[in-house]
Amino acid sequence: MTVEAALPLAQRWRVFLHERFPLPSYIIMTTLLALANVGIAVRVVGGHTQIPIILAGFVIALSFLFRLRCFDEIKDYRTDLQLNPQRPLPRGLLTIQQLQIAIGVLAITEMAVASSFGWAPAVTHLVAISYSFLMYREFFVGTWLRPQLTLYAITHTIASVSGMVAGCTGNRVGGLVFTSLSLSLRTCQLDAFQYF
Repeated sequence: MTVEAALPLAQRWRVFLHERFPLPSYIIMTTLLALANVGIAVRVVGGHTQIPIILAGFVIALSFLFRLRCFDEIKDYRTDLQLNPQRPLPRGLLTIQQLQIAIGVLAITEMAVASSFGWAPAVTHLVAISYSFLMYREFFVGTWLRPQLTLYAITHTIASVSGMVAGCTGNRVGGLVFTSLSLSLRTCQLDAFQYF
């Protein structure tokens, strides 16, 4: 057991966040993302900006991005054991099971928040969550898909279209905000893909 593995769990999560998901950067990016999406939604369907929708968009976007980070940590574990043993999972800071539990808690939280705004945001986000789990499993064709970088990138952005169809079924700002967040999250993920 490493010295880090003996630390309290909350402290180990803080180290993980610091190294793999620096909150100051993500909070700024997520705040801008949520505000931009609300602005787009208000512009497209009318209405006015509602603080609860902005906060919900922020919570969902931050949680979604963190889930994607956890997915990537688990997917990269075997490679990191050899090439990046200093990363949190290979060095024993957290376990794969702890990340899997966090992923489940985050997905449930995201659905609860989206559902509180009605069926259109709930359906939209259910599509986004489902697709994120398929991305995590690399659509069950990872060995074939990984070398095809363009196709890999496309499969990691296509959920936006299905999210848009689901979210636009309700003529409410909330539905469009979650649709727009789905689109923006895919764009952020594609941008981040080149760095990780």
